[in-house]
Amino acid sequence: MWIRISEKMPERNVFVLLNQGGEITTGCYAENWDTGKSFFLHSCECCQIPLNLVDSWMPLPNPPNSENAESETHPPTGQAQNG
Repeated sequence: MWIRISEKMPERNVFVLLNQGGEITTGCYAENWDTGKSFFLHSCECCQIPLNLVDSWMPLPNPPNSENAESETHPPTGQAQNG
């Protein structure tokens, strides 16, 4: 579920999904200790994303369990997938 930046900010230094006007990327909420300005740090850690360019955020999903990752994405052979 997407959370609007105006409602709640993610924890600092925890990577999340970011919605930048429909473009989805990953980054973390951070603060420059020298200036006190907050921003999002892109996951490549090469650039800062100003807060006003991010609409909303969402926690990253849990990684698949390696034992059942195949069964989570594909139904058993011969069975139709519901949906």
